[in-house]
Amino acid sequence: ADWGEYSAQIHKVVLENESSDKTFNSIGNSAFEYMFSTEEVILPEGLTSISGAAFNDARALKKMNFPDSLSYIGGYALNGTLLEDIVLPKDIILEDASWTLGSVNLKSLTISGTTQITELMFTNSQDRALSDSVVIYCEDTNQSCKNLMNNENFASKIKFYQKYGDGYYYKGNFYKSPNDVYNKNYAKKRIYSVEEANKVSGNKNIFKIRYK
Repeated sequence: ADWGEYSAQIHKVVLENESSDKTFNSIGNSAFEYMFSTEEVILPEGLTSISGAAFNDARALKKMNFPDSLSYIGGYALNGTLLEDIVLPKDIILEDASWTLGSVNLKSLTISGTTQITELMFTNSQDRALSDSVVIYCEDTNQSCKNLMNNENFASKIKFYQKYGDGYYYKGNFYKSPNDVYNKNYAKKRIYSVEEANKVSGNKNIFKIRYK
């Protein structure tokens, strides 16, 4: 791209729609490839597509938002980045997810809706396996996640959560969004079972009950 010769000086990229019709909706192939100094990218709502290798080998990239309008990410788009927690918008299609999500530092991946992922492998650009600490937060109706449960390499990594009305439910807590699930920023705690209440109270049989 035209800005490639200045890549060493570009530390943050902000992409914007200047009009309300959101006509800017796609990032082209290799648009920000080899941007070695870029640490943060802000994407606009209305963006629907990130093409192949768009941010490939952006080795300093550790912060990026994924707008709800995004529906496609091409192969190698995020390969070699430093993104740690990737929360995908619902109903997105990932082409060759092994390299699409090839962040060197990936720790968590959150999947919702009908998001489709294939050929998922946790490897970085040097083909070294990533840490077993990677966690996949999956909406329990997602078919791609169900398929991954049949793969012994992923079964232990997957943590299922449920869609609950306008929110989400995971391990006894309610969340406003999938993003909050992995952040453990729950909206409210459900009513304790007797066993849970005993554990919380240290088996002293002392309970505080609050109605909301």
